[in-house]
Amino acid sequence: MMPAVNHTKILRLMKPGLAEKIRKILSYNKKTAGALMATNFVAISDELTVKQTIALLKKEVSAPSSIFYIYIKRKDGVLEGILAVRDLIFASPKDKIYSFIKRNPIKVNVNDDINTVFNLMSNYGFLALPVVDKENKIVGVIRMNDILQIMLPKKIKKQRIIKKKIK
Repeated sequence: MMPAVNHTKILRLMKPGLAEKIRKILSYNKKTAGALMATNFVAISDELTVKQTIALLKKEVSAPSSIFYIYIKRKDGVLEGILAVRDLIFASPKDKIYSFIKRNPIKVNVNDDINTVFNLMSNYGFLALPVVDKENKIVGVIRMNDILQIMLPKKIKKQRIIKKKIK
C-alpha cells in the first residue's frame, strides 16, 4: 500500500471521476470485499436482446478475457440478476435478456470479509462475484484471481517448481 502522502498527490492529478472511485476503494478496510473489488464490470438492463447485448460488449469491452458474467441492474442500480457469458453465446439473438437471467444472484457486501468471499467463491466454483452496497446496488466485482492472491500463503506463492532432468 502506498503511503498516504503519495497517494493523495497522485489522486489530485487524476480525473475527478476516477480519483473518486479510488478514494472510495481506499476507504474500505483492506480485508473486505470493497477493498478487493474491481470497478470495471459489465452491467446492463434486462430489456436488451441478446443481439443488442453482444453488440454492446463488442463496443464497450476492451479486455474480453476478463468477463465471465454480465450483471443485470435496474435503472436505480440495484442488482437484479446475473448472466454467464457462455449462456449469452448460445441464446437466440432475438431473446430478451430478462427471459434467462439468474435472479437473486449470490453476492457479497462491500463490508464482507475476505474469508466470506473466498468461501462463497470456492464452494460454488464462481470465477467472479458481484459486490453490492447497503442498498443492493452493484458497485464492483471480485474475481477469483484477486481473492487467491490474498488467500494463498506467501510460501506457496513463492514456491518454484524445479524440473528434474530426465536421463
